[in-house]
Amino acid sequence: WSAVRAAELAVSSASDIQSAMDEAQPGDVLTMADGTWNQQTIYFSGNGLPGKPITLRAKTPGKVILTGTSTLWATGEHLVIDGLQFIDGGLDDATLDDLKDTIEGPRSVVTLGPGSHIRLTNCVMDGYNPSDGTLEYRWVRLDGTNHEVDHCTFTGKTNRKPVLNLFRP
Repeated sequence: WSAVRAAELAVSSASDIQSAMDEAQPGDVLTMADGTWNQQTIYFSGNGLPGKPITLRAKTPGKVILTGTSTLWATGEHLVIDGLQFIDGGLDDATLDDLKDTIEGPRSVVTLGPGSHIRLTNCVMDGYNPSDGTLEYRWVRLDGTNHEVDHCTFTGKTNRKPVLNLFRP
């Protein structure tokens, strides 16, 4: 019998995350470098297992700030996003058009799914509004089943559409 240890992988950009997910195994943790992540389109796609999710987390809770037009899309099963902050950014027409070409249904800053058992925890979304108040997008969209949003703070939303949206195609 040999113990299998989960890997901890340091990442410092959206492309690092996508590359790490090509090799990630259930139980692995991707640790995001502290600092400001500006204009990042993060695809966090993979499959963990019950009790062994693949986790994307801030190196130091509250010290990973996503801003500008940054977005996060998590697809798959048994994934966790932990400790990120989306602050003083906002989506624009170009970003919404890119999302329209990528994601079916309503656009959002954070999309959980399609998939199941994806958890968003200990995250903050504060003032993530477009400069054009008529642009419509959600802050968090849930697409799939058994997702969880907990211990998160949502504040300062001024644009139209809900903070959370359950999407069923």
